[in-house]
Amino acid sequence: MRRPFAIVVFVVAFVQLACSAPQQAPATQGQNGAAPAAQAPNAPKRLTATVQGNPNVFSTILSPPSSAGSPPGTREMEELMMAGLVNYDSQGVLRPEMAEAVPSLTNGLWVVQSDGRMETNWKIREGATWHDGTPFTSDDVLFAARVGREREVPLFVNPAWALVESVEAPDARTVIVKWNKPYLTADTMFSRVRAMPLPKHLLEKPYLDDKLTFTDLPYWGSGFVGTGAYKLREVVEGSHLLLDANDRFVLGRPKIDVIEVKFAGDSQALMTTILAGAADISLGARLSVDEALQVRDQWRDGKVEFAPTNWLTIYPQFINPDPQIMLDVRFRRAMHYALDRQQLADAIMYGLTGPADSTVSPNQPDYKDVESEIVRYPYDPARATQILGEMGYIRGADGQLRDAAGNKLQFEARATAQLDYQPKGLAAVADYWRRIGVTVDEVVVPNQRVPDREYRQTRPGFEVLGLPNDPENFQNFHSRNAPLPANQFAGTNRSRYMNPELDTLIDQYFVTISRPDRMQVLRQIVHHNSDQVVFIGLFYTTTHALIGNRIKGMATGGPASTDAWNSEMWDL
Repeated sequence: MRRPFAIVVFVVAFVQLACSAPQQAPATQGQNGAAPAAQAPNAPKRLTATVQGNPNVFSTILSPPSSAGSPPGTREMEELMMAGLVNYDSQGVLRPEMAEAVPSLTNGLWVVQSDGRMETNWKIREGATWHDGTPFTSDDVLFAARVGREREVPLFVNPAWALVESVEAPDARTVIVKWNKPYLTADTMFSRVRAMPLPKHLLEKPYLDDKLTFTDLPYWGSGFVGTGAYKLREVVEGSHLLLDANDRFVLGRPKIDVIEVKFAGDSQALMTTILAGAADISLGARLSVDEALQVRDQWRDGKVEFAPTNWLTIYPQFINPDPQIMLDVRFRRAMHYALDRQQLADAIMYGLTGPADSTVSPNQPDYKDVESEIVRYPYDPARATQILGEMGYIRGADGQLRDAAGNKLQFEARATAQLDYQPKGLAAVADYWRRIGVTVDEVVVPNQRVPDREYRQTRPGFEVLGLPNDPENFQNFHSRNAPLPANQFAGTNRSRYMNPELDTLIDQYFVTISRPDRMQVLRQIVHHNSDQVVFIGLFYTTTHALIGNRIKGMATGGPASTDAWNSEMWDL
């Protein structure tokens, strides 16, 4: 079944070679136009990567990976060009970047007082600079804190700021954050996770001049200036970007001199680019497991690494759904019982994973502490039919469920085609629901409408969506993260579920430092989400990194990191 794609790849590679190869190929060119196996002596080391989509905003604050319309690879592009005070490695451990050390109770940089107040202390590395040569100082951290705390640009407002009493800078290299309450992840401040530092010398004036247009500045795209291992040379809309090694990167100059990142329109284009030898690696690739296995079987010049970090989930609509019955938890439970999720995992994920019952997955350390509180919905179509019957829906001679007035039980379910297991999952889910008499209108969102946040977030029914399943995923169900007009529909609460009880539990979790007490709160969160069917987890999925054989030192991302977390260590 893979033969047609192989033919397409061969034809594309042949055409590219015929059209672009000179009369006499340079000695450094590889066969079939592929990247050379080795660089000429003293020649700049050049790496070609590919991302799916057309990233033009290099900030996960403005384009969160969990929000509608976020192009694949955005996190990796930011990671290449921007370093925070700290960052996660592939094992989920924080490592210092612009800071000398990660605050901890052990090193004395994290102090918890008897009344629950805290201090976290940061020391900026000596010689730290922005890409334009301007020194990176505590003023840049204070400016980021100001933007986040003033709340005039909603996208920069992080829930952690509610717990911050003050941010102080005794000198140009020292930052002290004083907390009015305990906060579990206080050591992630001023990182990609929350409140990334901002260049005061570039952004303070436009911020003060017009806060409404702050997020529209060229700085966030073609004018991006960061602190990371690579600096932006150029970006060509719809084509590529070029990155140069940052000679003054605080962790050491990268070993690779130039990285070209090619933009692939979809997963098939990305695969073609890799298999034709036009790129060495993928970054943030949104490939299905089927596509990843296809590349693995055909790619002789590289490998595919699988990381179980995502899940495929059905998100109900909790604001103005159509029909309104979607707000009745009995209906959502019935829809859950109607799905054979193990069969879905076996068919779509080739048995590599299993049903997803919780935001805390079996490969995470907290799973054993919470699994007893998960409310499970094993495949039971008879139970689903019984629940709907109790709600007044009767199955007619035509097999369709109707209410007492004769109206069909009918709703819309959507998915995008950015990951091909999303429309596959949608089709399978719709089939199971139709078997019990529900009329389902399947909608595969056209690619041109994928970035339309309002369209995506105000859908009338369900959305089948693959998202990262990192340890903090349940924050996405807090009311403050609901996509609304006030935040330009950029929130990560895809169900738009807003419940004060759940909000309180989530807030409590992040201020509970004692692990036994924190696990008790987490058990309540897990129970609430599964009991109220805030989402319908289908199965856990995997992310896939495509890495060429000539790449050395690349370690794929983990649950909280990206494929580019250690780019300064890559070599050829």
